[in-house]
Amino acid sequence: MGTNASHPEPHPTAQRETKRPACVTDPEGWSLDRGGLPDWLRAIRTCVTDCPLIQQCWETRNRLYADAHPAGVIWAGTAYTETGEPLLTQQALVGYAHRRRRRNAIPATRAAA
Repeated sequence: MGTNASHPEPHPTAQRETKRPACVTDPEGWSLDRGGLPDWLRAIRTCVTDCPLIQQCWETRNRLYADAHPAGVIWAGTAYTETGEPLLTQQALVGYAHRRRRRNAIPATRAAA
């Protein structure tokens, strides 16, 4: 996510030599508040297989979050919950998606009653 101060913006020279990271084009696509499991898996796959700056992204993440984790985002191919818990396996990501879906459905059910 290059438009956010917490994510690296590609160096102008690097942009000419390589393609732009997808997170620069669509920064909201790396937010866990948007979309759902298929979108998150697609973003993670894009990071780890297609990103020309994944190493710089990891370095920036480690520098900015030396004692913590980012929250509610996918960064350098890793998803983090709103509390900053890393979701390191597909099973963890699936479980988080189910909990999030249930949590988001509860207010709508109560409002309808």
